[in-house]
Amino acid sequence: YSFFAFMYNTILTLVAAVICEVVLCSLTAYPLSKLLNKKVADRVLLYFLATLMIPFVCIMIPQLIMVKSWGMYNNYGGMLITWLYPYPFYIYLFKGFFDRIPGAYFDAARIDGSSELNTFLKICMPMSKPIITLIALQTLVGAWGDFFWYFLVANKPNLWTLNVAIYTISKTTQVRQNLMMGLSVVTVLPVLLVTAVFSKQIKASIISSGIKG
Repeated sequence: YSFFAFMYNTILTLVAAVICEVVLCSLTAYPLSKLLNKKVADRVLLYFLATLMIPFVCIMIPQLIMVKSWGMYNNYGGMLITWLYPYPFYIYLFKGFFDRIPGAYFDAARIDGSSELNTFLKICMPMSKPIITLIALQTLVGAWGDFFWYFLVANKPNLWTLNVAIYTISKTTQVRQNLMMGLSVVTVLPVLLVTAVFSKQIKASIISSGIKG
């Protein structure tokens, strides 16, 4: 058992989660906002949002069987592959933000011969810093507390995240309670620090994204 190994695994999953969600959700939202007609875009977006109503327990076993069949059980591939599915609510947020960007920017870029990818990178992403900040922070907090999937797909101690390590060690070995409480505090502190340090950015991002509390 190594605290630094557990921390490395946790940070690895956090970085993968933030990068995948920001990149994939924005790439998915761009064509829905700027390339497809409104009727088709609304239907595709409705499909994504409908998947939010499917409980994880319904897809847990099929997903685990699929990961095993791909040879990703008990390795980093199985731990990280779930982040390759863009979260529907973040697609919705990105699309709503892209919809409010004036179309004159995109018309001018197309007249200059800019490709859609270049337009997305040079116009949409620089103007989307508030929504990117909001989604990155929400993903970070959510991924930090994620437990069950990592517990299912990674049984080797060198692959455990902090949450899995604390749960498994407390159940399988005799450890002092003060040590377990110390590790538990370590898992709570980052969320509190992120919330405290980035509280202004979170408020500004929520206001910019148009979310009403």
